[in-house]
Amino acid sequence: MRKGYVLITGSTSGLGEELAKVFAASGWNIILQGRNRARAERIAKKVIENKVKCHTYLGDLSEKEVLSELAQLAIYLKIDCLINNAAEYYQGEFEEQPKEGLERMLGTNLIAPVELSREVYPMFAERRSGTIVNINSIDARAPKKYCAAYCAAKFGLRGFTDALRLEAKTLGVRVVGVYLGGMNTPMYCATGKDPSKCMKPAEVAKKILLTVEDSDESAAIDELTINRQVY
Repeated sequence: MRKGYVLITGSTSGLGEELAKVFAASGWNIILQGRNRARAERIAKKVIENKVKCHTYLGDLSEKEVLSELAQLAIYLKIDCLINNAAEYYQGEFEEQPKEGLERMLGTNLIAPVELSREVYPMFAERRSGTIVNINSIDARAPKKYCAAYCAAKFGLRGFTDALRLEAKTLGVRVVGVYLGGMNTPMYCATGKDPSKCMKPAEVAKKILLTVEDSDESAAIDELTINRQVY
């Protein structure tokens, strides 16, 4: 498949950082998106060691202006792959979640992937190629106590992914849903999980790369579930 630019949201830590590294190592040009300038600069230096191009965009995906500008950059650089990876997490009683946190979570976990996909989809459809990868959670398949808003966003992302795939396939565009179990990332381990029993982001990133680069003519991976090996 053609390896042009890949836009990876939430790429300044955790899985997003590892995705940027493995895609760059495979020859992809990278668009990094995150909120921390120091981390973005550090990762960009790692990326360009692979002799690929790297653009950095800093901003909060829960803000409409940020989404619009990031989408314009993606279209300008004619990306071949969009990976909606950025996520917010909250675990606790629903009534105690602050309104701002609720809006931010829904914005980052659901609205941002939908809006970014909407912006780049016409470009993919016109050239009859391109891949949208929505990084999701196993919580999108079974509800979990004290994660009502998080599950709402993830269930919504799953429905969006499955529905868009049905129409995208007729235009040669891939839409892949990735469902992840516990992973050793700052967001997940902040809930008190044992890192030694969590997946390593670098290993997960490699499996996602292989899925994106899968290029058989008559068969394609629509969904990828990656779960812990150690319990």
